[in-house]
Amino acid sequence: MKKSKYFIILISSIVIFLLAIPFGASLGGYGGHHIKLVFVSLVYCFATIYFLKWTVSRREIFYVISIIILFPLCTYVPIHAGRFNDTMLSFPSTLGHFYGVIIGVVIYNLTPRYRPYLAGVFISSVIWLAFYGYPMWINYINFHSFTSNVHFAAPDYKFTNDKGDTISLKHDRGKVIILDFWNTSCGVCFRKFPILDALYKKHKFSSKISIYSVNCPLKRDARDTSFQMIKNLNYSFPVLKANPSKNEFQIYFFPTVVIINKKGFVIYKGDIEKVEEVLARM
Repeated sequence: MKKSKYFIILISSIVIFLLAIPFGASLGGYGGHHIKLVFVSLVYCFATIYFLKWTVSRREIFYVISIIILFPLCTYVPIHAGRFNDTMLSFPSTLGHFYGVIIGVVIYNLTPRYRPYLAGVFISSVIWLAFYGYPMWINYINFHSFTSNVHFAAPDYKFTNDKGDTISLKHDRGKVIILDFWNTSCGVCFRKFPILDALYKKHKFSSKISIYSVNCPLKRDARDTSFQMIKNLNYSFPVLKANPSKNEFQIYFFPTVVIINKKGFVIYKGDIEKVEEVLARM
């Protein structure tokens, strides 16, 4: 194969790579990355099949595959290796580049009879990964659980109220306890407070459910910052303050809602929007 064709393959790979960037960047966050996953998986797959048709030997096949993955590999490996935790959101869409190339190679080597079947399975898998797998991945990043369904004994954690009194969850034993963890720098937390307030008003007279807003204080916060904020916003739900030196509920993202069942086990860690659904199943 002529060197000019190798150059065309390299430029094509770079162009595809660059065209995919806006999906993850300008569309923002998870909303863009699942579309990017679809784009790079499909385009790299069919580009690989197309370019492999130019080859006449195993050596040329190796060169073509190497050139196709060269730019994504040289770009993403340093990024993810250097700060994997900070780039976990984009990791599946990064793998999409290589997933597409691998499946493209497999389809190319199949007999023509079976190619449409594998292509159909591949396209279906990409759609599933984008619209079902990616939400599960985001859930894992935020809550360390793919589905938000967990099961571990609730710690005997002690909070403080606005008067400085120590509050234990022991006095709510036998009830379903809902805890909404937040901090004062979390804009999303404040945007979701109306949902929490509506949930509290709906169940505040229930003898079976207790609901608390749990502030995880920052170093800059004064003793009563969180209590005063909620009071100024005229919300009715009770506010407790967590001990900043302890993370026994394993909270890694704000806001996080924790549901404890009547037997004292944490059964849910996730978004507040799904709380009513969980309660309905209990």
